[in-house]
This record gives sequence, structure tokens and C-alpha cells, in this order.
Amino acid sequence: MLVVLLVFIFLIIALFDAPGLVRKKYWRELAVYSGLMLTALLLSILVVIGAPLPAVTTKINNLIKAVFRLTGLK
Repeated sequence: MLVVLLVFIFLIIALFDAPGLVRKKYWRELAVYSGLMLTALLLSILVVIGAPLPAVTTKINNLIKAVFRLTGLK
């Protein structure tokens, strides 16, 4: 039931935002918007159904440490 509600909410948001992009013929912006919305919807559904998600902060922390090692900063 929560997944259906979540999809409904995302649909309402898209129906509010997308027509303006189509009217102004912002096709690239619409493509990026659609991609981000679909990604957000997928992640939201995974959270609602209780699927384990990877720790993003660990990956970001490792990336920052690697950049500092490459630049010689501490």
C-alpha cells in the first residue's frame, strides 16, 4: 500500500513539473529531470520495502581520501 502511495505522490509531482518543461521545449532538462525522478522513486521504493541500501558515506569518504592521497595533502 505504501509503494502505491509513493508512486502516486511522485506522479503528482511529475504532472506538476513536467508540462512546463515540455511547453518550453526543454528536452534535455526533461530527460535529466526524468532520470533523477526515476532514481529517487527507485531508492524511495527500496527504502519503503525495507531493502538494505549501501552506505554512500563510506564510498564518499574513500573517494575523498584517495583524492587527498593523489594531491599529497593531508
